[in-house]
Amino acid sequence: MRVTPLDIEQHRFKVRFRGFDRKEVAFFLELISNEMEDLIGENNALKEDLGDKEDILNAYKEREKHISESIVASQKIAEDMKLNAQKEAGLIISEAEIKSEKIIEKANQELANIRNGILDLKKQRMQFDSAMRSLIETHLKMLDIEREEIEKDG
Repeated sequence: MRVTPLDIEQHRFKVRFRGFDRKEVAFFLELISNEMEDLIGENNALKEDLGDKEDILNAYKEREKHISESIVASQKIAEDMKLNAQKEAGLIISEAEIKSEKIIEKANQELANIRNGILDLKKQRMQFDSAMRSLIETHLKMLDIEREEIEKDG
């Protein structure tokens, strides 16, 4: 059973022979009642203040939770962006390697074509040289024959 300040104030003791001074008991009970009333009021104020502080603390905990979730989400986004950038860089490098291989292959093909052209030109020159030599030799023989005829006739 809880005792309230009103219970203390209204409590009446039985009177006995040679008992306590009634005024002193009444004064003491009123004093205790007032003190208890103050303590209950203070206790209620502290409970209310504690409730307010708990509400504020819960609000901060909720904010902390949201901030933590935001940080985790931000870290995941950053990691995803990093992975995507690495993948994109890999694709760019692969494309560049393919293009460079094609360029090198094309340059090698052109080099082979140029070398074949040079070989063809060398063959043509040799054929031309041979044909020219043959023509010159034929003309020299004809000149020699003509000179011999002039010497015989003359």
